[in-house]
Amino acid sequence: MTDDQARPQGQSRPQYGEMRPKPAYGEYATPEQQAAAMGKVYAPPPTTPPVVAPPPTGQPVLVRPQTDTRWNVLISTVLLAWGLFNVISGFVRPLDFSALIQAGYTQQGIGKFTATPLESKLDVVLNITNVVIFIVVLLLTYRRLRSGRPAAFIPLLGGVLAVLAIVVCFVILVQHDPAFIAYATTRSGG
Repeated sequence: MTDDQARPQGQSRPQYGEMRPKPAYGEYATPEQQAAAMGKVYAPPPTTPPVVAPPPTGQPVLVRPQTDTRWNVLISTVLLAWGLFNVISGFVRPLDFSALIQAGYTQQGIGKFTATPLESKLDVVLNITNVVIFIVVLLLTYRRLRSGRPAAFIPLLGGVLAVLAIVVCFVILVQHDPAFIAYATTRSGG
């Protein structure tokens, strides 16, 4: 049987708050009203700072700075996309070491760069290196983003590593070039 069926005919349903019984012992009274009924002056409880439990002994306390995750994710994603574009473009349009080195030789008056089979091998090594760098950067960035820590510097460091790989390839090619060796020996006076 529901409340509506148990109610006698002609009585309407009580409104909110009407069903609550009258207070008998001050149950609904505020602390001030209770103190006044007892003839006392209400004194609010003292406010104390929350107690923070000390860390277990031997365990360092790790406090992470709060970062704005929206900007962190946006900048990291843009840098990763740029890195992916550069990795893919390295396969589509390999770096022309001969033309770049010859431009530097012409500017410095060194002579003519002689292309070697080593150039195509270094291009493959450079592409593989860029893929490995990108995968490592992607994984490290993802882990830092998941933990809410700043991550935008990781793709930047990956870009620096990729540029260093290009520089190493250039140095290897130039060191094996007869025109550069002749230029270096005449400049050193030997």
